[in-house]
Amino acid sequence: MPATNRPMRSAAFTLVELLVVVAIIGILIALLLPAVQAAREAARRSQCANHLKQLATANHTHLAAKKHFPTGGHLCEVSGFYTDLLPYIEEETLDDQLQKTGDRWAGYATSPHNQSLIQSWTPPYLFCPSSDLPRRIQNIGGPTDRNFDNNNPRYENHPMPMYVAIAGSTNPNHREVANATRGIVSQNGIFYAESFMPPAKITDGLTHTMLMAEQSDWGLQRDGRQRDIRSSTNGGPFASTCHSIWVKVPPPNTAAQLTDEDIFYYNLSSIRWNINDKEWLPVKNAGKSWYGEMNKTIQSPHPGGAHTAFADGSVRFLDETVPVEVLWAYACRYDGETVNAN
Repeated sequence: MPATNRPMRSAAFTLVELLVVVAIIGILIALLLPAVQAAREAARRSQCANHLKQLATANHTHLAAKKHFPTGGHLCEVSGFYTDLLPYIEEETLDDQLQKTGDRWAGYATSPHNQSLIQSWTPPYLFCPSSDLPRRIQNIGGPTDRNFDNNNPRYENHPMPMYVAIAGSTNPNHREVANATRGIVSQNGIFYAESFMPPAKITDGLTHTMLMAEQSDWGLQRDGRQRDIRSSTNGGPFASTCHSIWVKVPPPNTAAQLTDEDIFYYNLSSIRWNINDKEWLPVKNAGKSWYGEMNKTIQSPHPGGAHTAFADGSVRFLDETVPVEVLWAYACRYDGETVNAN
């Protein structure tokens, strides 16, 4: 008996089946993408903490060799915080090659020889991998440019560190705090001009005193535009820190008067604001704008806070909700307040 002819079913997907599969794949991608992004940020955040840990370790290597932490700078001389740190971050060759001459404004940048060295130096541990801030100074200028502060050609293409040394607290109840042209200046922390701080003078204990912190995200102007508000802007790692002579006055403020209020900080900050307070104010004495200001904020692109290194070498992620009074206590080395915050 002849076989019955039956229609053969096609092995291909129908259009409806294909659309269903595509929709399912799209849903899975939508569900997985945030997890992938979170995993990537966690890895970048860990790497950022490791960079700050490297710098904290270098500070302790300096401490072991010299019996004091690096200085925050000198009195209107050519070098600053990162200059003293170079031999302890495995940059002995660069330190040996730099010509240690310059002027009070530009530091080592005045030398063409040094410019060539610094422009070719690429230190990955100075940068947060989560940040999209420029890693080098580009003096393109202009009123609409996000890096308008970087307008000195002598600093062209110098690295701009995203980690800052802590000079102290601006708490008016603390000693060694004074108003200056570019913000509120203090020398009650570990790093300031001619500090050379030994552990014995950090009476709150190394565990409770800030060493360094992150400055790795954009600030915001009131018109919504982004602004680079790092302490390294317009100067890079080797710009000088100019600090006035303090005149001693009776207690409780034993150093509250300055011989010259026009002082400036590069790669240093006296803590005045909350973590991630990123508002940029277009006036010099706000302490968060222009160059040389001494109160630029601890801030980062990491959700919820920023990394901070302490004088014992530990690195902690401080939440942006930590009260500024707690930050002041951490920044001051001798106020007797040994707070704990996460």
